[in-house]
This record gives sequence, C-alpha cells and structure tokens, in this order.
Amino acid sequence: MQFIIVIVLLFLLYQYWKKHQEAPKVKKSKGDVIDIEVVRHEDIERGPLPYKKRPYLQDRSERLLFEGLKEHLRAYAVEIYPQVDMLKLLYVPPASKNYMAYINRLSGKSADLVLCDAQTLKPLVAICLDKMNVEMSQRRESDLFIDRAFETAGFPLVRFMASEDGYNWEEVMQTLRGYLVE
Repeated sequence: MQFIIVIVLLFLLYQYWKKHQEAPKVKKSKGDVIDIEVVRHEDIERGPLPYKKRPYLQDRSERLLFEGLKEHLRAYAVEIYPQVDMLKLLYVPPASKNYMAYINRLSGKSADLVLCDAQTLKPLVAICLDKMNVEMSQRRESDLFIDRAFETAGFPLVRFMASEDGYNWEEVMQTLRGYLVE
C-alpha cells in the first residue's frame, strides 16, 4: 500500500514540475508576475500566421503634421522621418546598472517624426504627438520617463497636441526653428 502511495505522490510531483516547466513566469516592470501561454515553435512554423498589413503608416494627425512640415521646411536642410524607434535615437551603455530595465522602458516606443540634418542624417529633434485618450494618466507617466530620457541624453524632444483639423504652423515653426539647419 505504501508503495502505491509513493508512486502516486511521485506522479503528482512530476505533473506539478512539468506544468511549471511549460509555463514560465514573466516579470513586468512594476514587479508583477504574470503567467504567459507557452507556444511551441513548431506550432507557429506550421500553422497559418495572423499578420495583416496595416493600411497606413501614420494616423490622420501624424500625416497632417508630416505633410505640413514637408511644406514648411523646404527652406531648411532637413529630412523628415516618420515612426522612428526610440532605441534608434537613444542608447544605454551596456555597462550601465539595470541595463535591460532601461532598454525595456523604451522598447516598442517610437517618435512620431524625427528631423535630421539632410547632409549627415544627424538627428536634430524628435517630435511626439500627444493624443487625448482614456489612458492619459498611465500614458503621462510613460511620457514623463521618455522626456527625462531625452533630456538626460541631450536630445531635444518636442511635443505637440495631435490634431485632425490642422496645426497652427506659426507656432509649430517657432517651436522648431531653433533646432533646424538652414
């Protein structure tokens, strides 16, 4: 009888161990631990993929700003690049304490537009559009971190309120003029 109990206990321990091997924990930046679904590599390779082409690279407010800047910046020696990954603009020295934590804070975030010197492609100023939405307080915390990161790096970051009706080009140009190359 004891032999059967030992076998059952070993089987249950094995099942517990196996379950925890297949379901790794992922640590979120705020310290919460969540379960993630484990997807086997072969399932992804063989099955249909869920990707779809996005209809546009930019939303309406970003496109209006992009087109307006092209028009208003003709006299300046600048190039305009949309949707530039922030980790292409800023970097964390690998020897830094908490290196990956700082990388992860910017991972997946992008500047809506970046103005670069036309000759050297040196980034001059990054532009982010602030959009009013339900997650404004959460987003604001992230925005403050991004603002600090750019300020620390000595890289100008300008924020404009997103508009689908158009922009006040006098104000936009007055804000950007100090960063531009003629």
